[in-house]
Amino acid sequence: MKKYIKRAVITGSNEDDTARPVQSVRYFNRDTEAEIVFPYGMHANLPEDSLMILFPVCNQDGNLVAIGGLPDKRIQVEQGEVIFFHPVTKAKIHFKNNGDIDIDSLDKDINVGMNNGVITATGNVTINVAGDANLSVDGTLNVTAPNTVWSGDITLTGDVGMTGELTLTGNMNQTGNIINTQTTSNGIPLDGHKHVGSPTAPSGAISDTGASKP
Repeated sequence: MKKYIKRAVITGSNEDDTARPVQSVRYFNRDTEAEIVFPYGMHANLPEDSLMILFPVCNQDGNLVAIGGLPDKRIQVEQGEVIFFHPVTKAKIHFKNNGDIDIDSLDKDINVGMNNGVITATGNVTINVAGDANLSVDGTLNVTAPNTVWSGDITLTGDVGMTGELTLTGNMNQTGNIINTQTTSNGIPLDGHKHVGSPTAPSGAISDTGASKP
């Protein structure tokens, strides 16, 4: 078998535009090409100097298959754990023995594209954002929760429709007019309401009492 199994290295770049992933390799100071084989569902365009194990299919040197990668640049894990990673940037998806899944992009972007998606958590969810967070929704944003707590200032542009009560603790500063609004106190509207006069009050015009105005 020593005659058939060889060590090889990737020697050239590849555009990855062929039907099969063929890259330039070198073994025993011989330059040739080999088809690079990966497990089902995995693929990579290997950089130069990647260490490979080379097999001649049907003992034909013109039909070479290579497997391997960069074992010296691997991320070391505990026995039984699985990791998918980028050997150069070290960005990773780490499946740990305790059931955790760690995704680390090392301060780079993580882009997720989908048609429809559902995220379900059976416990608590904490999201920590060091910078700004932007949420853009083309349709309707629906939030259903028994209680919603906001800490900090809220700046709102647009109309607010509310069904229910508004409890205010503290002062309310208003700039502009309140339009098309009916305010009530203990169920009595403040706009257009009337007082019932005393039955002993004299009839006729009511004169100014002379009380000072605030």
